[in-house]
Amino acid sequence: MNLFNQIQAGLNAVPEEKLQHLLQRWQEYGGLTGSTGTELALSSQQRQYLASLGPVRIGFMDDYAPFSFTDGGRVRGLSVDIMNRLVDLTGLQAIPVSGQWDELIPMLKNGDIDVMANMSHRPERESFAHFTSPYHIIPNVIFTRDESLNYQNLEDLKHYRVGLGAGIYYEETLRQLLSNGTLLSFHSQQPMFQALASGDVDVVIGALHSGNYWIRQLGISGTRIAGELQLPGFSGEDLRFGVRPALAPLADILNQALTSITPTEQQVIETRWLGASNQPSLNTAELVHWTDTESLWLEQRNREIRICADPDWMPLEGVRDGKHTGLAADVLELFSQRGNLRFRLVPTSNWQEAIAAAKDRRCDMFPMAMRTPERSVYLDFTSPYLEVPNVVIGRIEAPFIQRLNELEGGRVGIVEGYAFAELLRKRNPSLQLVTVESEQEGLRKLQNRELIGYVTTLATALLVYWNRKLGRLNRELAEANTALSRLSVTDNLTGLGNRTYFDREFSNSYQWCLRHRTGFAVAMVDADHFKKINDNWGHEAGDRCLESLANTMREHFRRDTDRLARFGGEEFVIFTSYQDADDIKARLNRFREEVANRRCDTCKDKGIDLTVSIGLALGLPTPEHTSAEYLRLADQALYTAKRNGRNRLEVIPAGQTSGPDEAEHPKA
Repeated sequence: MNLFNQIQAGLNAVPEEKLQHLLQRWQEYGGLTGSTGTELALSSQQRQYLASLGPVRIGFMDDYAPFSFTDGGRVRGLSVDIMNRLVDLTGLQAIPVSGQWDELIPMLKNGDIDVMANMSHRPERESFAHFTSPYHIIPNVIFTRDESLNYQNLEDLKHYRVGLGAGIYYEETLRQLLSNGTLLSFHSQQPMFQALASGDVDVVIGALHSGNYWIRQLGISGTRIAGELQLPGFSGEDLRFGVRPALAPLADILNQALTSITPTEQQVIETRWLGASNQPSLNTAELVHWTDTESLWLEQRNREIRICADPDWMPLEGVRDGKHTGLAADVLELFSQRGNLRFRLVPTSNWQEAIAAAKDRRCDMFPMAMRTPERSVYLDFTSPYLEVPNVVIGRIEAPFIQRLNELEGGRVGIVEGYAFAELLRKRNPSLQLVTVESEQEGLRKLQNRELIGYVTTLATALLVYWNRKLGRLNRELAEANTALSRLSVTDNLTGLGNRTYFDREFSNSYQWCLRHRTGFAVAMVDADHFKKINDNWGHEAGDRCLESLANTMREHFRRDTDRLARFGGEEFVIFTSYQDADDIKARLNRFREEVANRRCDTCKDKGIDLTVSIGLALGLPTPEHTSAEYLRLADQALYTAKRNGRNRLEVIPAGQTSGPDEAEHPKA
């Protein structure tokens, strides 16, 4: 009770201003609401309408990071936080529904969802949605890995393969201005940027922040923004809430709530999800104004300064993939911006080599070095910009180390060349210091009991602790992720791959065939007259037929390179490599005949006749073609199979430009 009273007294002593400051900092780094519960001034009719409305289903795109995406089964992102704030203000009951764009829009039209959260206003959409004012404007930009592309207008893209999101509001305009053959539509963001990484497309047109997110997530190197997409009547992607017309009063209420979000609240939400990417450029007062002598010295060196760094001193500094990183690198980035400088890293494998390079005048400066008498002989030092405590790490079973003299008689490790080693030898000559080449070696010797202590910085010690904790958590998550990864790419009904599986594997399979110079085949399979089965026998019987079809497909396509997926509804896709085109055709025909001869059992103990139509595209991949072309041709061949009577296989060789009537028509 005494402890409780002391804690309560301490809380009471915290000023209200301090509490508000802490609340704001929490909001900036992950708090769920941007403000305390301010009440929106609604009319009595509006409140009555909300009370009678009940839960509202709100659609969020699940692959539109950082605006909305699914993470651990939960929908997150900027759009979600804006909606949460509107819920706070209005008292609305919201049920999030996640999906892809081409799934959610039909749901909005059919009334399966009430609100679409990530929607741009277009006149043609006013027939099925009432729009709020925009809550964010996103520039659409040109992402490319082609250094030669100098984008000024759409004419510059005519000879490039361009990827864009299917159904995006400017798609039709682009198709009018560019040849359809150069445009490839993608149903989700991830495979679109994977296509950019693999070279299936040369250019991706997309929202700035979403593109940056996927470039970071997929680790796509060499990507740059060639310019901003500017079209007549399109000023950027205006994110709004689209409300189905039957709930028109709700659109007015949401609009009123949007205007009640304060600029500070809006900034907190945007900072949380967009980070510092929208920072304003430096003003003149922040720039360094060099003297004439300094400017001359810099110009003589082409404004380039050579640096040597410790490649293994994270988080203070390090070298990863040949690039300087860590806190020191961030400081140099500020120097570059404010002083119009360039810093070039002189490669060294360890700190000892870095010191040798400085002594030999092969580098001009260390970004992070401590002043010592020995170093002052060959280096000049600035005033300090960072102070980091040094600590002694011991094994977990060792007694707590209070003083350095407790380590006398034992071996204490420190990286060779570190400034603190020089000072320790002078101030504590009785210490048995053992030099090591790197932090990893020192920690390994401590772990193996070759050292009783290891001297390093507090920042490095905390990083080691965090990495170990993170490693343990990752091991615990690995088992769950293994199971989840399988479930996330598996169709629940048939057990085949789902659309996510297809998006992940299709391009990879095509690229494998391209690298190994082997044939690539993709077959679109569609159950004939499947709607009649559902109408006459019921959806449960239809599900049994789809399960039977999937089982037959598995029996006929068992090879290592065979990939099977349910594309949607009663449509399936098979893609694989092949050596003999006649062999893949024969396999598909045997599968088709087996489906026709095997009646699918139903829950009513009655068999149902089922047939399939198949469209096949096959050929030898070349750099001039893409996996999307094969899919388009297979879909074209499937249409021909249906038009020519169904229960048949139609084939179009990839790479030819002939129409469907010129394709092969094997008899069923």
